[in-house]
Amino acid sequence: MRVKVANEAEWTSLVQQLREHGGVSVRPDKPPAAFSQVEVAFEGPDGLLAALAGTVVHLSPDGLVSVVATDAKALEGVGFGTASSNHEPQGEVKPLWATYDELSKHDKLKLAQHGNVEARRLILKDRDQTLHPHLLNNPGITAGEVAALVRSGGAGPAFIARVAARADLLGNPQIAEAIVMNPQTPVPLAVQLIAKLPIDVVRRIAKAGNLRMPIVSAARKRVIVK
Repeated sequence: MRVKVANEAEWTSLVQQLREHGGVSVRPDKPPAAFSQVEVAFEGPDGLLAALAGTVVHLSPDGLVSVVATDAKALEGVGFGTASSNHEPQGEVKPLWATYDELSKHDKLKLAQHGNVEARRLILKDRDQTLHPHLLNNPGITAGEVAALVRSGGAGPAFIARVAARADLLGNPQIAEAIVMNPQTPVPLAVQLIAKLPIDVVRRIAKAGNLRMPIVSAARKRVIVK
């Protein structure tokens, strides 16, 4: 995708953005697909200045596109008056799923926090459990996605602890059940959550043979009370 740079002040600002944040926010000639791998061609009055490879992490309604760079030093040493003739941008190349394994951890953290449902699904499947808690900062994540991660066994103790600290998530029966059933959940927390579950779910837990006994006992007590 191509970005016009009108003057040296704009170019200096872009270089500084990249240096400080590892990415840039630009207004390209054509909007790219969200979370695609792109090459940004920066064009000055005299031609191509430089090209920057990266991942699209955000599309604003006003046309602003945020790109996390593959190389945060890609624009260092490139002056505004220097035109490059030996590199042409390749544009969008592959969908996110095809390039996910090539992303740095920094890029994956950005995807966890800002990614769409496709990006979140890839993060959910990632074996690096330190990425998972960052999904909870994503405004688009749903209760179903949180519950799915907890149920899958891929959620580590840190993720479960973060979920348990959020009243808005813990109050969701789907999430509460997933936490109770997860063997990595501390027993006191699982027992406490029995009171928040629908009675039909509690009955299933009371009959379960694969859960820790304090949890099963708490479920049986609630069933008897009912």
